[in-house]
Amino acid sequence: MKLKNKKCISVDFGSKYIKIAVGEYKNNHLKIDKLISKEIDENVYSDGRIQDFGKMKSFLLSLLKENKVKTKNVFFTISSSAIIKREIEIPRVDFNDRANLVKYEIEQYVPEDIEKYIIQYRELEDIEVNEELYSRVFVAAIPKLIVDEYYNFFKEIRLNPILFDIHCNSILKALNYNYDAFHDNDGKAKGVVSLDIGYNSINITVVENGTYQFSRMVDIGLSQLEEIIKNDKEIDNSNISNNYDHIFDLNIPEIEEALDLMGMEIKKIIDFYLSRDSDKEIDRIIIYGGGAIVKYISIHFMKELNIKVEKFKIADKLEFKVKNDIENAVFYVNAIGALIYE
Repeated sequence: MKLKNKKCISVDFGSKYIKIAVGEYKNNHLKIDKLISKEIDENVYSDGRIQDFGKMKSFLLSLLKENKVKTKNVFFTISSSAIIKREIEIPRVDFNDRANLVKYEIEQYVPEDIEKYIIQYRELEDIEVNEELYSRVFVAAIPKLIVDEYYNFFKEIRLNPILFDIHCNSILKALNYNYDAFHDNDGKAKGVVSLDIGYNSINITVVENGTYQFSRMVDIGLSQLEEIIKNDKEIDNSNISNNYDHIFDLNIPEIEEALDLMGMEIKKIIDFYLSRDSDKEIDRIIIYGGGAIVKYISIHFMKELNIKVEKFKIADKLEFKVKNDIENAVFYVNAIGALIYE
């Protein structure tokens, strides 16, 4: 991809916050000028879809103006239950035949006419099946309706939509760019599980030796913790969303029970992944997103899952213009990853 102006806006649409990274990816070097986020009103955005275009336009334009963002090129990344994601195996065929074969294989998982979807795929690795060479491929089938909605949305507010991404691909790019932060001293890459702990859900992505392996979504998130706090009449819950880092200090038993449930659901996904191949190993779990700022959450999950848990690390080669943004970057990993293009 070639851009006259390399500086871009990367917008991560979440169910609670819009998160923006403004930066430039050039010669395999990523520089972040600023990180911006703001909570959005209810009923404006849900499950990857803009529900109120008027309010979203005003919201985003105001946010960019307040933060003096003038660049027009936009990358954006979303998560939606309407996006079909699968890992498939196909015979190793010529490049010209590959797209048609991928489309044919993914069609069985699509609930509507395949022509209503945009099919994107990434080749992961070559494998041998019954002494024949196959390719393992990650495929995403994205409804054209969703892509068109975002394209028209950005055009209407006079921005230039360049790249559409999905969260599990954004985190893969961010992890690979930060490879130095997740490998052994002998250079061996880690098998890691990344947890994007969001407001309504947790996105779980497995990366092994720098290669995407598996992803699933769990329909549980910070909103459940908020609901528990709201129902507790003995504490001040007027500003819940800005105080996740103090959740354990509230000493509410239901909070720990909800976090135990999160851990159980995460463990089910990890166990399912490991059950597919006895040689698979998970070295650590990396957390990011809104849930990563909850104080002691790493320790809680480590006890529950019996695997090392740590917050997303920032490699030295990722440059930040504002030094304070380094500490906040764990909240913006999807937006940062979407800025990286091949």
